[in-house]
Amino acid sequence: MRRNKPSNRTNNSACLDTGFEPFTALNTPHGQIDRTRKKGKFNHSKRYIKMKALTFQNITLTPIKTDSQIWLTSGELAKALNYADQSSVNKIYDRNADEFSDSMTALIPNPQMKNAKIRIFSLRGCHLVAMLSKTKIAKAFRQWVLDILDKEVGQPKIERITISIEQQQAIRQAIAQRCKDNSLHYQTIYTAMYEHFDIPRYNELLAIDFDKAINFINTINIAPQQDNSEYNAKWRMVGLLEYNRISHEMREIGQLINEINNRFHRLTKSTGLVYDALNEQRIPTTDPKQRMVEAKTLIEHNHALKARYH
Repeated sequence: MRRNKPSNRTNNSACLDTGFEPFTALNTPHGQIDRTRKKGKFNHSKRYIKMKALTFQNITLTPIKTDSQIWLTSGELAKALNYADQSSVNKIYDRNADEFSDSMTALIPNPQMKNAKIRIFSLRGCHLVAMLSKTKIAKAFRQWVLDILDKEVGQPKIERITISIEQQQAIRQAIAQRCKDNSLHYQTIYTAMYEHFDIPRYNELLAIDFDKAINFINTINIAPQQDNSEYNAKWRMVGLLEYNRISHEMREIGQLINEINNRFHRLTKSTGLVYDALNEQRIPTTDPKQRMVEAKTLIEHNHALKARYH
């Protein structure tokens, strides 16, 4: 009996959707995600980021965003169209897959289930699904999607063109000259400029604000700094005195360490004398004081010899 070879085809209707968490870069092999279609290649450099919830007729939808586009999972789209689950949306796609472009739908790995995928739809893809849907709410949903599309397309894209290298140098020169002429600290002017133009650093100044920035640097009213030379001299003396005190204490600590090392070596070198003395018999003496003097002299002589040859 001939056995059927297992199929590698992926059934789009079986795409799982169990909720959504933020997506990061996905580590799966390059190539076509949906092998039953010629479309649907996945770009692994994309990041799918959870957005703020959208509301359609008291239905809360959780979209995701990538490449500045809003996407909905098949589960969220099914909820908006009043389907029981995402399988109805996937069936609509399966029957009309040739009408969807890569920019309208894609399959991505499900972050909550290993080896499972979920289908997502862009706003245009959502609109097409709603056009093919026969639910009563589909018409209202199509209008709602178009309203969001109008807002997305109508948003002006402001290109942030910052100042050039030459303009950055001109900014630095203007600040240096102002500090020299008015006895100002350069950081005072930089800080004032950052606050005025709402930028974190001068090289992020917009090119259209360059002339305004130069004028701001030359005309800003900042009181000259007072002569703090005596005050600064006092603190310099404080630093020098503290440095000398700490250095002196460090030298004393070093001397103590050397003394401890010397005493330790003397203790270790005395073990030989201890062993020799303990091996002798207890012999009584008629002149203990003289024997004590001789013993001390012997010990000192022994330490002197060891110190000389070690």
